Amino acid sequence: DQKFIEISNRQASFNNMSTDEKLSEISNLIENMLKKNGSFITPDYSSICFDYISNETVTSYRKKMHCFRHATNEAITERNSYSEEQKSFFVDFGLTIIKVIRMLTK
Repeated sequence: DQKFIEISNRQASFNNMSTDEKLSEISNLIENMLKKNGSFITPDYSSICFDYISNETVTSYRKKMHCFRHATNEAITERNSYSEEQKSFFVDFGLTIIKVIRMLTK
């Protein structure tokens, strides 16, 4: 939760964020954890996740989350195209990705 407070523009705890804000901050935190010296690192996801999470999976997830980080009409339309159930899945999956990255980059 401390990392979310650090990267949040309003220094909010994760549980006090709306679902859309959670998705934006998950995406920001993943980028913060993976971007080192201007380039993205590629942790060995298979050492923990077998083949369930890979660099391609994380990249795909991050691309889907861009709409929560931007305010263009297209981004807002894309955000609104996801159901609450899909957004809930994105939150849970994003938190799983963060946990894995944290373990691999300690």
